[in-house]
Amino acid sequence: MRLLLLNHNTRGQGTYWRALQFARQFHMRGHEVTLMCVAADKRFRARRSSRDGFTLFETPHWAPGLDPQEGWGPLDVLFRTARGLARRVDLVFSFDHKPDAIIPAKAARLRSGCPWISDWCDWWGGPEGLFRRWVIPGEGFQALPARVRRWREWIFRRDERREERARLSADLMTVICQALADRAESLGTRRDRILLLPSGAPADAIQPGDKSSARAALDLPGGAFVLGYMANAHLDEDLLLGAFARLLDAAPETVLLVLGPPFDHPERHLTPRQRTRSVRALGPVPFPRIGSVLAAADVLLMPLSDCLYNRGRWPNKIGDYLAAGRPIVTTNVGDAPALVSRHGIGWVGSPTSESLARAIAQAWDDRAQWEDLGRQARRVAETELSWHALAEKLITAIHVRLGLDLSR
Repeated sequence: MRLLLLNHNTRGQGTYWRALQFARQFHMRGHEVTLMCVAADKRFRARRSSRDGFTLFETPHWAPGLDPQEGWGPLDVLFRTARGLARRVDLVFSFDHKPDAIIPAKAARLRSGCPWISDWCDWWGGPEGLFRRWVIPGEGFQALPARVRRWREWIFRRDERREERARLSADLMTVICQALADRAESLGTRRDRILLLPSGAPADAIQPGDKSSARAALDLPGGAFVLGYMANAHLDEDLLLGAFARLLDAAPETVLLVLGPPFDHPERHLTPRQRTRSVRALGPVPFPRIGSVLAAADVLLMPLSDCLYNRGRWPNKIGDYLAAGRPIVTTNVGDAPALVSRHGIGWVGSPTSESLARAIAQAWDDRAQWEDLGRQARRVAETELSWHALAEKLITAIHVRLGLDLSR
């Protein structure tokens, strides 16, 4: 069967990874798959390539005054819509509510008479959503010229309305966490049209590594308590660094190994000496290297502040951490803590710096269990949260609810 998948991110960013994994799983079952994302380096033209046996289109990102990944690029939307109208498909699967996902999806359904699945995996709108809590107050946004800020805020307001309305006519809605399932139902989507579908673990790409070798490669002390942390943006920086500062007061030899961009304001919590001695910041790490870096950590941190945005998502790092085979310390926000507790693969604190610091300290006290907990985390990556298992869950729902058999 022919399947069309639509994602608003650039290649290698955000929800692209979720769309990519489902594209791979569909292709492995013998289907003809096309995945569309946004080109990071092409403003006016699209690029076509072959990725893991399926077709990948990177569409033009030209969108004056907007981030290319916001999904409002006119050439992007036009190209995808034209492709959706030009060729019949048997299923269209769009990721998030952006115009370059929803408009082409509806066009493809109109052209082909096929089912449409819409995926909801982030909480964008509202006072505690991504836009108003993180993007607009951010220093990068506030540094933009006033006219650009006004233009983007106008887009954000319309985007917030689209988030709740645009996907309601989909034949099936996949949601990444329980909070979004509840929100979809409150907006009028029937429960039998909602499928809870978290993201999985890249167990094939990330393998548990030897801790001593990984530390030697990074010039980390062999006997230190090393905490691993990975993020594309430090949305919970104050929670994390507040906890780390408290931990350093009691255990000054602890090291925070950071994969991702620089912190915005580490000086709020850490002294210059602590930042130099106790934080090892590697910057963004290419995906093929993530496993070898995470192997250097004793435990991996997933701090989540208590806000709607965090309750309404499933961070990609969960799967990476599980695949790396290390215990996890997190906070009691969203769906991830239940996974950690249910499988006994780490420690859960409350979403305060004091409680998170206590949970990390408990992890140190329980260090004799690290190896067993890490093995159990890896088992979760290979079973319940394998992409194969999640694809089977989706394919079963498509068969039962939409009458389309994608199992072969």
